[in-house]
Amino acid sequence: NRFSVAILMVNIGYCLMLQGKYAEGIVHVKESLAIVTDLGSKKCICECAHDLSFGYMQLRKLDKAESFGKKALALAESEGYKEIIKNCYYLLGEINYLNGNEEQRDYYFYQLQNLYPHLPFLRDFLCTFDVSKNSKPVGKLYPEKRLYNVQQMPMTEAAIDSGIFGDLYVSLGEPVAGGAWTVR
Repeated sequence: NRFSVAILMVNIGYCLMLQGKYAEGIVHVKESLAIVTDLGSKKCICECAHDLSFGYMQLRKLDKAESFGKKALALAESEGYKEIIKNCYYLLGEINYLNGNEEQRDYYFYQLQNLYPHLPFLRDFLCTFDVSKNSKPVGKLYPEKRLYNVQQMPMTEAAIDSGIFGDLYVSLGEPVAGGAWTVR
């Protein structure tokens, strides 16, 4: 039946994406989306839009990624699909990070943080600095701003990666417009 074909297509598409074959995977997910839209299967529509958001993000087609991510999130929120909501918050946060929109990145990561109150460090963890040299990963750094109630003054916690050939550090400076921070 058509629904089974749609499920098969979305699964094949997502598996292809996980293998790095994003464009090919997107084709299969789009075929699935057409079928489930015709059938009116809201959860499958939501899952397809979510998968397309991921695929387009990987291809750095960020406008399309954000559009599908927002569509998936709106439908997931209206239907109460909690796991898809969580995934969409993460994806939309990443998409906005890649787009350089830190204010929106923080919005989505804070929304995700609110769903995991037992992980108070989650938002900070998601806002790590991936460090590379000549397009090769060097490491990750986790700078923070902390507010100690005793002083009522923010303190900087620099992220430091010590190595044989030198040290690398990231330090958050002062807040600037749009919810961003200066970085050293």
